[in-house]
Amino acid sequence: MLRIRIKDRGARALLSSSTVRKIVRKALPEAANITIENIIEGVNKQTDIKGNPFKPLKPQTIHRKGSSEALIDTGSMLSSITWRWTGEDRVVVYFSAPFQQQKAMWHQFGTKKGIPPREFFGVRRDNPLLGGFSIERLVGGLSFG
Repeated sequence: MLRIRIKDRGARALLSSSTVRKIVRKALPEAANITIENIIEGVNKQTDIKGNPFKPLKPQTIHRKGSSEALIDTGSMLSSITWRWTGEDRVVVYFSAPFQQQKAMWHQFGTKKGIPPREFFGVRRDNPLLGGFSIERLVGGLSFG
């Protein structure tokens, strides 16, 4: 689950206005959908959230799955990414299928058995929603799980 917490004091103060909260409430579903599309686009481009190429698959993995593309096999993991409201002015982006979430964690953080980390799930630095804001300034915490 991707939780986004606003840490910038100016942004938090602005969000305290009831008019702004109404606007944010209308915009959050679209923001969540754009973020999901952005995650899927990054996987299709085979790049992590920083824009770096994924580490290549091992030859035996390519042979087994018949493709050299990481994180793309049946499509069930990416198609299970969705969002939901968690408060009046908050949404989370997450994997709706528990096994797909587990599989995503293996890819996100890597495993001791040889899957290298491929940080694909999160707010990408090239996300159009940031509109020139520094992600480090705007987002105070991202968590997975």
